[in-house]
This record gives sequence, C-alpha cells and structure tokens, in this order.
Amino acid sequence: MPHKRRRFTRFGLNYPTGPETAGSIEEFGIRDQRSEVGGQKPDKPLSQHLCIPALPHPTIQDQVSGIQHPAISICSDPSFKGCQWEGYPLIFKRHVRVCGMCSSPGGKGDSPSMQTEITSRGIIHPVRGKRDPHLGPVALMVMLPHELKRLVRESGAVEIPFSDTPLYSLYRVEGPTAASPIGLAGPFIGAPHAVMGLEKLIVLGARRIWVLGWCGSLQPDLNIGGLVIPARAISEEGTSKHYPSAGETPRADPGLNSILAGAIAHSSRESMEGDIWTTDAIYRETPEKVRRFQKLGVLAVDMEMSALLTVAAYRSSALTALLVVSDELSDLKWKPGFSDPRLKESTRLAGDLLLDLSKTLAGCNPSE
Repeated sequence: MPHKRRRFTRFGLNYPTGPETAGSIEEFGIRDQRSEVGGQKPDKPLSQHLCIPALPHPTIQDQVSGIQHPAISICSDPSFKGCQWEGYPLIFKRHVRVCGMCSSPGGKGDSPSMQTEITSRGIIHPVRGKRDPHLGPVALMVMLPHELKRLVRESGAVEIPFSDTPLYSLYRVEGPTAASPIGLAGPFIGAPHAVMGLEKLIVLGARRIWVLGWCGSLQPDLNIGGLVIPARAISEEGTSKHYPSAGETPRADPGLNSILAGAIAHSSRESMEGDIWTTDAIYRETPEKVRRFQKLGVLAVDMEMSALLTVAAYRSSALTALLVVSDELSDLKWKPGFSDPRLKESTRLAGDLLLDLSKTLAGCNPSE
C-alpha cells in the first residue's frame, strides 16, 4: 500500500523515508500475535500494519561494535498514523511481534512491552536448594577442565554436592577463617553454561567473582601466553540480551581489575587491559569482524565475558577475569597455541594468582 513520505527520528538518527510499501507477513517472516481488543479481532490484516522503506534500507549502528542492524518501520494503528521507527527485529506494537534478535534489549529505544518482558522475573529462577551449601563472598570460576583439576588437587579443595551437579562441579576451598570458604566452580563453555554457574554461585553467597579462561588475540602485539584483563565486553552472544542493562556495554569491576593488575605486576609479568569481543559462534569469526574489532582496539575474543559481566551487574556483584591468549587471529589466519609451552605456563600462573587473590579477599569484609 503506497504511503506518503515522512522523516523519522530514532536513536538520534534521521531517516528520510519513502516511498514506502506494506509488505506481506510471509515475505518478512512475521507472525501475527495481535490479541483481541474489546472483544473484537483486529479489523485489518497484519500486512497493512507493516511499512517497509524503499531500498536501500536504513540501518542502525551499534555505538561500540560498529555493527549495522537493519531498520524497519511498523505502524502503531491501522490508519498508518503515528508510524515509528524501531530497532529491528524485535518490536511490540499492538501485540504484533517481529521475531528475531534485538541489538540492545531492555534499553533506550525498546518499547514498553519489551522492557516489561525483560524486567519481569523468570518463571524459573536461581534458588538455594535445601541441601545446597552456603559459600563465602568470594568465588573462582574456571572455564578450563585441566586447570580446574590442578587447582582442586593443589589447593586441597573438597567437592560438594549441590542441585546443579550434573552441569558442572563445585568445590570448597577453606579460606583464612572457617566462616569464609571459597567457591571453586567449573568447567564451563559458552555464555549460557557460564551464566547458569554464575547465577548459582551468587545465590549461594558469592559477591566477588574471579574468572579464569582463554581467549583469542586480535592484536599483533598480543601473543600466545599473553595475559588479558577485560575492561568491557562487546556482546555477540545471545544470553546477556535477556538481562536489563539499559543498552550499556558491560564493564568489569574496576576495583577487582586494579587488584588483579597490581598482582600481575608484582609477579614480574605484563598484562593488557581492554575490551573483549564475546561471540557464540566460534566458526563465524570472519575476517570482516576481526578487522572491524581490531580497528576499535578490541584486544581479544572469547565466548563468555559479556554475559558474565552483564549478569554480575544485574545481580549487584563484582566480577572480572584473567584471560590467557590461547590462539591468534590478528593476521586473519588462525594460529592455535594449545600445545605451546607458553600457554601452559601462563595458565598455571593465572590460576595460582587468582586462587591466591581469592584467599586474600576471603579474609576481607565484602562491603569494603
């Protein structure tokens, strides 16, 4: 259906649009979820509520990653009055859902319906079971199976049963006082798995969480065995978008980062602190993405950090990580270092350092 030219302002960008046409719901993969209003069904088909601008479609650019997201216009009433640009492709208007992902859910630019859905409490939520242990305020999450086994062995940690036992293991390391045991958990892989572990640790009492993992280097001066302290994490994973974050890029706790950087320097090792790119798709780390993140100064890529930082902020907990470079991507070719002795040496150093810091913090008041 032809529609007159309009100019829409959204996310601080102006979109000169038109001529616009209404597309079919089949063409754009949209399903009609409109509910009856006042006992009456909507009087017009969904296709008459949908406006698609003439090609080329305008895009919305993520301020941190630079990724371009397609934009779409959808009318809020059958008469096409009050059409409004929204971030594609998760939009709620009169119970009409445009299915897909949203670049910054729960944040500025999302409709009230989207914000309500994000902030509502989940039907399944983290709880401390009747037989679950109470942990002290400090915990260490270890992504790596072999390093977790070593730390358990050398620290004398005791495995403890808990309600999520089939998913990962939980150990108790005695802290400086009997009242402050340290939680040691893992292994984990990917954002959903790691977030399940983090949510459980928090509900068991952890408020300061260290994370040990590996990452892939994006910068030519960051080599295998290098140590990386995340400052922020750019999300290309699907877990963090389900937690309210006001569309902000998640940040590591600055206090923990300062402690960690000081401890590394004291050990006569160097580290780099900066942004991390987190992705679910290890086989879709394309040359175009690597170049883009390199230009933004992003240090490395991993599979968990943005989700962990988002959830920690949501749960009012402090979290940071020490990531060891396991492979390099900076020249757009994959250089694995899994058999490199530098990786083994740095991983052991990182594990020992984080365990020592955990023991030190366990003797402190969490409110300090």
